[in-house]
Amino acid sequence: SSRDAADSRASLAAVGAKPHSFTNCLNFGNPEKPDRLWYFREAVRGIGLTAEALGIPIPSGNVSLYNESALGPSPPTPVVLGVGMVEDLRLCVSSDFKREGDAIFLVGRTANELGGSEYLRLRKKAGGVVPATDPHGLRASMDHLLQAMKAKTVAACHDLSHGGLAIAAAEMCLGGDIGADLDTAAVDPMRWDVQLFSESNGRWLVEVVKGHEEEFQHLLEGVPVAYVGRVGGTSLRLRCGKKGASLSLPAMRKAWTEAIPKQVVVS
Repeated sequence: SSRDAADSRASLAAVGAKPHSFTNCLNFGNPEKPDRLWYFREAVRGIGLTAEALGIPIPSGNVSLYNESALGPSPPTPVVLGVGMVEDLRLCVSSDFKREGDAIFLVGRTANELGGSEYLRLRKKAGGVVPATDPHGLRASMDHLLQAMKAKTVAACHDLSHGGLAIAAAEMCLGGDIGADLDTAAVDPMRWDVQLFSESNGRWLVEVVKGHEEEFQHLLEGVPVAYVGRVGGTSLRLRCGKKGASLSLPAMRKAWTEAIPKQVVVS
């Protein structure tokens, strides 16, 4: 639940919005059973602790209980929605890559946290460390990032949540219809697939306006920042040392647009 709240606020910061408040929808099983009640209690506690650390209120919410059948309870499902305020719409930042040659930075620290990730789900693997949350660190990172956006040093920004760095980069390429060259050697040392697909909280992939790289890094002083590559070309190229992979824009767009149709069964 604290992870959901952190992801929600990171998404707001990614577009240049100052987080204002939370609301939620909590769906759980029968609270008269101790284990179900414990799940519910921990969800509420996690959301509350995160909101308190971030200094924002939760003025409303919704709770749905007794979601059970003969097969058992529904999975504990807290849904968190964040609301942000934008003072000047002209300063909003979108996630699509903009210009050939712009530098790309990774903001935030990556940890070996694949537990509950899309990567392990697709590989049908269980286990792994679930991403930890650091609300106080998240607040500091967002404040610095918003200052960099106000200074007009940021051309594009995408929060890293479901799917991790590789998926965020692919979405930024598809949005701008332009490629990118990323080298994760500067990311915290760990297995390459962890670097690409870890879902550690409090991270953003940022395209910085050419010529403003030093200003951007100065505005992010005190926050983990790593230069990882540049925008350009017609494919997403990923590498780390001798390891490398490349996906063309048409191949990525085909996979993206066909995902839902492939899941639909026509009888």
